[in-house]
Amino acid sequence: MKKKINEVLLSCVTAVGMLQTAVYANNPIVQTRYTADPAPMVSADGETLYLFTSHDEPEGGENGAMYVMNDWNLYSTQDMVNWTDLGVPASYHVFEWSKGDAWAIQTVRGFDGKYYLYAPVRGQSSTAIGVAVADRPEGPYKDALGKPLTEKPNFIDPSVYVDYESERAFIVWGNPDPYFAELNPDMVTFKTQPVRINKTTTAFGTADAGKDRETRYEEGPWIYVRNGYCYLVYAGNGIPEDLEYSVCDNDTFLAWVDTLPKADGTEEYAAVEGPWTYGDVLMPTFDSGTFTNHPGPIDFKGNSYLFYHTAKLPGANGFRRSVAVDEMTYNSDGSIEAVVPTTSGPAKLKNLDPYSRTEAETMAFSEGLETDEYYTNTETGAVTDTFTNEDTKNVYVTGVSSGDYIKVANVDFGSGAGTFTASVASAAKGGEIELRLDSKDGILIGTLPVSYTGGNGVWQEKTAAVSGAEGVRDLYLVFKGEERVEDLFDVDHWRFTQKTDEKTLTAINASIDEYKIDTRDGANTANMTVTAVYSDGTSEDVTSQAQVTSDNITYNNGVITGTSYGDAVIDVSYGGVSEQVRLLVKDMETEEKVASLSVEPESVKLVYGGTPADVTVTAVYEDGHTEDVTLKADYTAADSSVVSAGNGTIAPLKVGSTNVTVSFKGRLGEAKQAVIPVTVTSNMIINGDLETGSTEPWVNYYSTLSVEDEGGNKILKVSDRVSDEEWEQGTANGAHYTFGSELQTGKTYRYSARLKYTEGPDTRDFAMVFWNGWQKYFDDTSWGDEYGGYNLQTVTAAKGEWVTFSGTVTIPEGADLSDEFALGFVTTWVADPTAENDLMDYYIDDVTFADMDAEDPVATEDPGSSEEPDKPLTTVSKAERIGGNIVLTTTASEIITDKVLHVALYDENDKLVRYMQIPTSASEKTAYVVFEDNDSAEYAKVFIWDSIGQMTPSADAETVEIHKIHI
Repeated sequence: MKKKINEVLLSCVTAVGMLQTAVYANNPIVQTRYTADPAPMVSADGETLYLFTSHDEPEGGENGAMYVMNDWNLYSTQDMVNWTDLGVPASYHVFEWSKGDAWAIQTVRGFDGKYYLYAPVRGQSSTAIGVAVADRPEGPYKDALGKPLTEKPNFIDPSVYVDYESERAFIVWGNPDPYFAELNPDMVTFKTQPVRINKTTTAFGTADAGKDRETRYEEGPWIYVRNGYCYLVYAGNGIPEDLEYSVCDNDTFLAWVDTLPKADGTEEYAAVEGPWTYGDVLMPTFDSGTFTNHPGPIDFKGNSYLFYHTAKLPGANGFRRSVAVDEMTYNSDGSIEAVVPTTSGPAKLKNLDPYSRTEAETMAFSEGLETDEYYTNTETGAVTDTFTNEDTKNVYVTGVSSGDYIKVANVDFGSGAGTFTASVASAAKGGEIELRLDSKDGILIGTLPVSYTGGNGVWQEKTAAVSGAEGVRDLYLVFKGEERVEDLFDVDHWRFTQKTDEKTLTAINASIDEYKIDTRDGANTANMTVTAVYSDGTSEDVTSQAQVTSDNITYNNGVITGTSYGDAVIDVSYGGVSEQVRLLVKDMETEEKVASLSVEPESVKLVYGGTPADVTVTAVYEDGHTEDVTLKADYTAADSSVVSAGNGTIAPLKVGSTNVTVSFKGRLGEAKQAVIPVTVTSNMIINGDLETGSTEPWVNYYSTLSVEDEGGNKILKVSDRVSDEEWEQGTANGAHYTFGSELQTGKTYRYSARLKYTEGPDTRDFAMVFWNGWQKYFDDTSWGDEYGGYNLQTVTAAKGEWVTFSGTVTIPEGADLSDEFALGFVTTWVADPTAENDLMDYYIDDVTFADMDAEDPVATEDPGSSEEPDKPLTTVSKAERIGGNIVLTTTASEIITDKVLHVALYDENDKLVRYMQIPTSASEKTAYVVFEDNDSAEYAKVFIWDSIGQMTPSADAETVEIHKIHI
């Protein structure tokens, strides 16, 4: 199984109507996996275009990995719109001497009718080019030589041109220098001694100014002859790469080849001048998402195309690429017009016939699913483990989840379709295939139920009636079933039949809503529906009229009851047409009784006005297996005014705390529960969150984070602020807090924090800053630029003393708020920072970032809690333990303008265990604080007054009201 590419978010082409004259495909042309390095080839009869690609594994670009490439893929088309996945023709394991790296290949048809695959792989000591041979484009391939054709560092990207009339073949390869040789007619040995082609400006043009190179050639050469001209197309001009070409007339090219020395079997490759003259840029650099490109020019059915690669699929990067194609235009003088990349791709060449077998892996576009393959012996039909010349390769669609779909473009239904039949296999409950026109939410023309067939690889043809499918339309196969199930069923192929005027019973469809039952009450029944399918596109429910026979079960008007354990093969017939369905009858006591529920995360913190939290609920059954029951469980919020909960989502409604109880019952046994403590706060950073002794959620950036104790109060120490020599911005190294989607443009937030340092100069400037991925200079006050950064406030700190940041910030509309948007603390930027004066350790505490617009609840008064009720400013406070947190609410009798909320927590021995100072905003009556409970706090003292810094109010404090609140 391949790792799935989830949620293909590319923009789809507007749904085409019956009257639309131009119909287009989507780029990238493959969505089921990451593909790169396109190598097109036209079949001998000219009717099919084959496309070989390399395959970027999803691990590429992660955890220090670069290209992770183990095999090659093959696709075919006859219309340039719908592409059929032909599986994996070969991997680097074909070459026993290879150690890995299945990079850019080209496959050609040799003079003997066999197919030769030229592959750069990692040899024993360096890169090497091997040659594999097969009888069919899809393989199987075997090593043609048992050793490399040639082996030297950077011998990659081979391209072969075959002149069938003269029986001459030529190969070119190499990075950063191009190499060339003529091949013998056997396609696996050199006829001429390979030479290195000098990279002159005449042949390869002059590099752009500022490039550390003289000429434009980089890698990925592709050689071919067209209309009397010999072309060399290649990736050029360094990183990022564009596509360029050089050209000469074919007679000049052949004459030049004839001057080359004959092969002598050595690896001494002389440097020579080539015959080509630089042409122009074929495809300029563009916002492709990747720093490489690779050309694959081809003519097919009278049209010219250029294949290339981008990084336009979800999760893509420079090491996870995707092949695309667009049309190209030649001029009469041999020059080529620049190709502009599109998302639409080329126009269709013909319509698709739905009345012949169509492979399920034929698609113009898809979302979410995967493909895989298996092999069957051509004579016996037996499934085999390995692919040989005696076998047939079967590629099929798998990894199907509810909501995934396949688009098949330009399906010509003619006067109308009456039925749809698909070969499917299911190892569980299955689901259904919705047949829709022109979009995944378009007109529904039919629905095919799919239930348990007996397991993966047990294929069964199922049929459904179709109505409303006429003319040329885009067909969408939309898969439905239980949510959060990744393998509903597999699909191998499908076909329609034309609608008839007469109503003839052509098939029945029997489907069951369970795939396993017990004989015990509560889990011993399943429901079966039997549908009669007629040739005129109509259908009817004949469940009550169908004849059903089977061991292990009894049947009564659609209800199946398990009577004895075993695999039940159920024969269903109606009107002389029959079908078999399957069902497991087994002891399910341990596998259907829930032992416990687990939830992830175990507790939830939400921001009022922010995004809901997603939770995953997993049922652990008595036999040890687990099931994701997120969408099946029941959710109950103890206080439904604080949050709403259901279907794996907990959404904030107002500031407060509550518990959400999740309950789920298996088909047997009792329901089990799990409780999720939920806190909704207006704070995005909850006063540093350090009292547990953990540095989370702070992360280090070229620094070390630790928690220290200061008078019973936990503070965050930031040390080892290593200078990044490449960027020389070591002053920005330190502690980061990364925001997700909580931040919103157009909102005003208040912030505060305390900071101090103890070593270094007497004073030092520090800034509280935002940045988007990149480090920020302390004086950066820009929004929406390429960095998306902002300097909140700069303060001058005195050594050994706490300094306070405090203020508000409004995030403007249009600001860039990506998932990497982070809060941090920096020292003033200098070109050459020193450890003593610039990269000193520092401490932070009580960091708050609060939504000014949050509506905090009005607290109920705690009787007897106020010790000084006669102050002009009166407040009410309460505190409670909820879900591992202490939730403190203080509400004033009037708006708290420019005051400071002081909170002191004490243990049972009256020892101070936590102290916080939170500046209030000018628009709130309520201050709301949530902090981790370390189980030592017995009561809190809360007061509001004008000053910050001291831990007790002075005698002349203008506004003081102390509350002693027991927790």
